[in-house]
Amino acid sequence: MRIHKLIISSVLVTALAAVTGCSGAAPGGAPAAGDGSKQDSTVLRLNYGESQYAAAVLKAFQQEHPDIKVEVTHAAVTFEDGSVQTNLRSGHGADVLLVNSGPGRVAPLARAGLIADLTDVYDGGARQQYPKDVLDQITTDKKIYEVVEGRDIFELHYNQKILDRAGVQPPKTWSDLIASCKPLAEAGVQPLVVGARDNFAGGWLTGTLLQSSAGTATMRDVLFDNGSFAQQPVLDGAAKIGQLIKNGCLDGKKGLAFDGDQATATFARGKAAMIVATQALDADLQQDKVDTSALHAIPMPSDDPANAHPTSGLAVSWIVNANSRSLPAAKEWIRWVSSEKYLTIAAQNGYTFGPTHLVPDSVQLDPAIAKAVKDANTETGFNPSVYLSADGKDAWYAAVQGLLAGRDPKPLLQAIDTSRADGGE
Repeated sequence: MRIHKLIISSVLVTALAAVTGCSGAAPGGAPAAGDGSKQDSTVLRLNYGESQYAAAVLKAFQQEHPDIKVEVTHAAVTFEDGSVQTNLRSGHGADVLLVNSGPGRVAPLARAGLIADLTDVYDGGARQQYPKDVLDQITTDKKIYEVVEGRDIFELHYNQKILDRAGVQPPKTWSDLIASCKPLAEAGVQPLVVGARDNFAGGWLTGTLLQSSAGTATMRDVLFDNGSFAQQPVLDGAAKIGQLIKNGCLDGKKGLAFDGDQATATFARGKAAMIVATQALDADLQQDKVDTSALHAIPMPSDDPANAHPTSGLAVSWIVNANSRSLPAAKEWIRWVSSEKYLTIAAQNGYTFGPTHLVPDSVQLDPAIAKAVKDANTETGFNPSVYLSADGKDAWYAAVQGLLAGRDPKPLLQAIDTSRADGGE
């Protein structure tokens, strides 16, 4: 079972090395070519994430740019442990890195002068490949420093066969969801499972609950216009975790003990009827030979239909090291990943993100992903962890853990507001 990861597997490194003719990475993630002090401008060092389609898009890039030698590194880089910043400052890091997206992550790198301004690539044609809302989200001080590889769309996934055995219908409202939990539990399954030990999936669940209560406009105000988390509609959404626990829908203790993969495995084995997950769930389970024919996804139900929309967040983005000695080659890669041809090849080879590109009719997405994109195109809320700064995000995840432990929502959400004020957000 998989959650999107940015650590490339050794199998994929081998496959990419075979495509590019490179020997992989030296120990500790340093590129095989050395420290880069004399790097030729036609050598491009990529720090690539795990994906099925990486080899195919890289092969196509090499065919179009035979003069550029691509070397792939597989260092694990995250904002949370500072390894992205270390890689960029080291002087021998990758030229281009695939990192977690979002203004709370990328904007500080731009303001610190660690990544290159890519506005010229957008002005040269890439801007036409993206909808305005994506461009608005990634604009920092009127410049753009990232190319988003895709977004994640979060919905309530359910197993129709399990619901049928329990004699319940897919929930259309929050009241329906609560009412379904008793018959599901009596049928011997966990109604709803979450794995919050590693934070991500707990944040996904909580974000959909805030959306179902507060709605898109309120959450936009909270995340982008310094609105308070501790306002009543948002507090009501946070309190829904307590309602789920009280009504036997969710085991809070198990949610704190499970990580995301464990929760997904529980759902995949038919031990749980529902889970909040991304659009990639079906495709990932199919890779693990799981029958997904009975799996479906809907926005988190709400007693106010106006608030029943998926949540979404930018997933991962390409950034260019400001210290790159291969800037022309790096810009060619950035033009490539923003192109329609790149999306077409990726979609043909296992692309499981929700595209941030404008998707032409010629691009055929996986059916489950196409359905999630259609749901999100009507209206979408927000995954808070993408849009909060480091301090705010830490407080957000602490609040999620506290909610699952049965604590009062108000002081937990007030702590998020305090952390944002202290951090200057």
